[in-house]
Amino acid sequence: MEEAQMQIADALRKLDDAFPDAARIVRNELDMGNEISGVSTDWPVPEDSLTVTMKRPFSTRYDVDAEYHEDRNPHYRGWVGKTYMFSESIVIASPY
Repeated sequence: MEEAQMQIADALRKLDDAFPDAARIVRNELDMGNEISGVSTDWPVPEDSLTVTMKRPFSTRYDVDAEYHEDRNPHYRGWVGKTYMFSESIVIASPY
C-alpha cells in the first residue's frame, strides 16, 4: 500500500474511533463517487489535527454535530469551500 493510501486509511480509523459523524461524511462522499484529495495532520493546530479534504464539493449538506462554514473569500483563512469542524483539530472540507 502506498503512503497516500496508508494516510487515508489511518485518517478513517481515527475518525471511526473518535468522530463517527466525520467518518460518516467521508464514507458517504466516497460512496457517492467523491475522492479524498488530501489528508493533513498539522492543520488547523499542530498537535492531534486531522483535516480531510474532498476532491469535489460535498454531495449534500450533512446534519451533524459540527460547526459548518462556507468560506467564499479566498483571503479568509486561505480557503474557498465548505468545512465541517468537529473540534478545534478535526476538519472535513470540500471545494465549492
